[in-house]
Amino acid sequence: MGGAFVDRTPGALKDFAIRTFGEHDKQVLLGSIGLVLVVLAVVAGVLAARRLVVGLGVVVLLGLVAVVAVATRPGAGPLDVLPTLVGTVLGVLALRALLTRPVQGQDTAWSRRTFLRGAGAAGAVAVVAGGGSRAITALAGGVEQSREDVALPAAVERVQIPADVDLPVKGITPGAPTRRSSTGSTPH
Repeated sequence: MGGAFVDRTPGALKDFAIRTFGEHDKQVLLGSIGLVLVVLAVVAGVLAARRLVVGLGVVVLLGLVAVVAVATRPGAGPLDVLPTLVGTVLGVLALRALLTRPVQGQDTAWSRRTFLRGAGAAGAVAVVAGGGSRAITALAGGVEQSREDVALPAAVERVQIPADVDLPVKGITPGAPTRRSSTGSTPH
């Protein structure tokens, strides 16, 4: 979700986030996404308490948005949406279980203890599902494999960087020889 959000964020807002939060911009992004999801989950719960089908619809809609975000990422495959689909189904089941009233003739009110047990079980399922999605991602290769798959062109010629040039690139010093790639650009 974070990558899809960043891809659709205007450049000025990205620049503001980087200037404001520096190297912590990713943590702020993930925290913000988490906060928005908590607020939307509360909204879904409140709506479901009044009318179950509306709250369930919000959960399904959020799941569909997440599936589209994951599926449209570069290099996404069918397995990549699996954790999101499973999470959506579990979210629907948890919301339904927490808000479905007992049948007539039984105790018609939830006790605080029963609710907390149900909420704890839902939380445990969420933790297990999150761990499962990380395991699936790790098995699928992830970022490290993508980096290993990139083949850079070999250098064609050596280029001398003038001594008076100050390049803000780690590892390059003025006057140090470097190589020009076959594309004509100096590698960074």
